[in-house]
Amino acid sequence: MGRDAHFTALFPRKPLRIENTAGTTTVIVYLADLPGYAVGIICAPVPASGLVRLDRAVTVAASALPGGEVVSRHRLTYHGHPAEDAAISLLGEPGQIRVVVFGSSADIFEGFGATAASFAHDYKILLDTFTPQP
Repeated sequence: MGRDAHFTALFPRKPLRIENTAGTTTVIVYLADLPGYAVGIICAPVPASGLVRLDRAVTVAASALPGGEVVSRHRLTYHGHPAEDAAISLLGEPGQIRVVVFGSSADIFEGFGATAASFAHDYKILLDTFTPQP
């Protein structure tokens, strides 16, 4: 991972590092784009208020993708932190999102492709190997 990543994780290939800045907020995306599917982690700063509404973060993350909408969602605990999982649809194709907050970063895990099976294995490995770093 890049020196700015606050985590380690196993991607199916070296991810692209994409930096997007909107106003004073910089969001960093690590994306492994493969034939027929992609998996990635988006790292966004927690607002100064310290409040992150996981349900809203899932909705915003889904709507930021082409034709993205939330199909279903549920709460869970991930690495001891509250998290929210969502099945999403991207122009009719399946995707998966998980949002969790570690310290000053909100992390959004994404997997999507032509079929759920196309990305499920690598998405699970990404979630299973993700380790937050202090």
